[in-house]
Amino acid sequence: VIERLAGSGGMSAVYRAQDQKTGQPVAIKYLALRTQLQQEAARFMREIQLLAELSHPGIVRYVHHGQSTTGLPYLVMEWLDGEDLTRRLSRGPLSIAESMLLMKQVCEALQT
Repeated sequence: VIERLAGSGGMSAVYRAQDQKTGQPVAIKYLALRTQLQQEAARFMREIQLLAELSHPGIVRYVHHGQSTTGLPYLVMEWLDGEDLTRRLSRGPLSIAESMLLMKQVCEALQT
């Protein structure tokens, strides 16, 4: 059950939703109608495949994927509460220590 729009960009929109089976909050990412170019759809499908294969505490967890009744591909992921990097940077730059910690966490997640 979709609750609200959480964010959108050039290629997709992300909604906060409630998983009817588990009762847990999830994020649903839809490929935007205006970006139904074959290259962008292939990139989105590759994102889905890669996420489905990964399992690491530093990477959002894949839940499900499919196609909406209108034909839009979608990806369902765990919902993560917190501040995204864009919002954090709007308050000012990261310190060197914060930057190093962030890079360490990203590298550990990508190492899987």
